[in-house]
Amino acid sequence: MSAHAPVCDHPLFNYQPAWAKNRAATVGHVTRHATLAVTPAALWSVLADPRTWADWLTVHQRWVAEPRTRFVPGARMTAETVMLGVSNIVEWTVESAIAPGTLVLIGAGESGMRTRLTFWISPAQEGSRLTVTSEVAGELLSDAIVGAIEQDGAEQLDRSIALLEDLAIVVPESANRPSLRLVHSASDAAEASRLTDGTHLKMVR
Repeated sequence: MSAHAPVCDHPLFNYQPAWAKNRAATVGHVTRHATLAVTPAALWSVLADPRTWADWLTVHQRWVAEPRTRFVPGARMTAETVMLGVSNIVEWTVESAIAPGTLVLIGAGESGMRTRLTFWISPAQEGSRLTVTSEVAGELLSDAIVGAIEQDGAEQLDRSIALLEDLAIVVPESANRPSLRLVHSASDAAEASRLTDGTHLKMVR
C-alpha cells in the first residue's frame, strides 16, 4: 500500500476483505474525507441515483444498459470505467444502500480485477461529512501498478467529490421534505368557508 492509500478506520475495514477472493492478492486502497455545504438528503439524492454518475464520478463512463433510478441491495449493474486511461467493464453488485448514509458496491472487472466502492454520509455543522473509499485487488496487479492506480484514484476522487457537491447544491430543498397544497374540503363546507374562505391546508407526500 502506497502513501496515496490512507487507512480507513471504519469497522468495515478491520478485516481481510472477502471480496478480494485471494488473501495473496495485492489490495490498493484510497480514502477521501470532505465536508460539503449540502444536506445529507440532498447529497444522497444525487449519489444514490445511478443516472447521475456520468455527471460527477470521473472513473465512470457509462452504464452498459439503462440504469435503475436508485441503487437496490443485491442489484447488478454493468458499467464502463476508465482508470489510468484504460477502459474496463465492471459488473457492480450493490452490497448496501441505506439512505441517507451508506452506499457500498462491489465490482468484478476484466482479468480478474475486483473492486469495492464505499460512500458514507453523516450530518456536519456546515452540511455533510462525506467519506469515500475505493479499493482494488487482483492477482495480476503488481505493487507498481497498484501504486499508480492509487495515485490516479486519489486525484479522480478529489475531482468527483467536487462535482458531486456542485450537483447536490442545486437539488431543490422541496425535494427533501413534504409539500403543502391547497385543497377544498367536501365536508363541513359552511364551517370551512367561515374560517378559511372555503380552503384549508393539508399535508401531502
